[in-house]
Amino acid sequence: MGKPLVALVVAGFLSATVSRSAAQSAAFAVEQQIAAAVLPLPLALRAGAGVRGWDAEFLPVSLREGSNGMICTADRPDNEEFDVRCYHQDFLAVMDRRRDLVRGGLDAAAAEERLDREVREGALVMPERPTAGYRMLGPIEAYDPTTLSWTKAIHRWQSVHFPYEAADEMGLPTEPEGTMPYVMESGMWWSHVMIDFAGGDSTEAATMRATGTFDVELTPPPSPDGPAASTGRMTIAKRLQGDLEGTSAGQMLTGMTGTEGSAGYVAIEEVRGTLHGRSGTFLLQHSGTMTRGAPQLSIAVVPDSGTGELTGLAGEMTIEIADGVHSYVFEYTLPQAP
Repeated sequence: MGKPLVALVVAGFLSATVSRSAAQSAAFAVEQQIAAAVLPLPLALRAGAGVRGWDAEFLPVSLREGSNGMICTADRPDNEEFDVRCYHQDFLAVMDRRRDLVRGGLDAAAAEERLDREVREGALVMPERPTAGYRMLGPIEAYDPTTLSWTKAIHRWQSVHFPYEAADEMGLPTEPEGTMPYVMESGMWWSHVMIDFAGGDSTEAATMRATGTFDVELTPPPSPDGPAASTGRMTIAKRLQGDLEGTSAGQMLTGMTGTEGSAGYVAIEEVRGTLHGRSGTFLLQHSGTMTRGAPQLSIAVVPDSGTGELTGLAGEMTIEIADGVHSYVFEYTLPQAP
């Protein structure tokens, strides 16, 4: 497989791009809202989550459509709290109805009673299966939007909603005990199992976000005797700029099929550089497939590959190409420096 063909394969995986012209300053603000809104979710769920922001009247507006059933709501900018939450779309309608009742003048207790009546009368439909929720809440000064990081002052938790189920029927307590799960609102419409992650110690790894650009060169092997025409091998050389600054070197294997737009590649690269001021090395593992033009690409840190000040590094990277410029977004965790 020649170099142009390999480059075409790789470009196919990176074809979902975002234009970054100067005229998109408003879109950048939207990107910041989206990036913060999905933070409560596990990394594997963030890219597929839908996101809602707020209009001038502080009513929810769609910022991004989702594909995995989770919908996250961005932080409201009119108060001193950082509050982002994600619910399954089937349960979100119930939460929206509760909000509308309160906005309509009912106090919390009256809104709960009214909502319960609507559910029992069939006017409001509850999900037929358990659904998950995720939330982060704390003082706004404990959140850094430039790096998407937070301190231990931010309270984080997950919940699994079991409408009208009682705690004793699930074998769970109704009071918190450390980080053990417990049930809130037992037997009510909002009955849910809480999994609390509040109060991490000073060594807890914060979720960070690094962005920047890179240049890449793909080089075929020097020997004319290569593998079959359907497969290829290339060396990778990158120079990275931005929050992650340094170089990387690696190997890539590619495979083409007889079906147009279907291919695959794997790669390992060693990154040497500085990440938000901390230096060291780590390995990135790529795994990508393209099915008739639809790409799926995963780039993740190889476990325990970090060295130096990057020891303990974990995370995932996404790559975009816009107007011929390669850029990266790297969401990672790294234990605090001793």
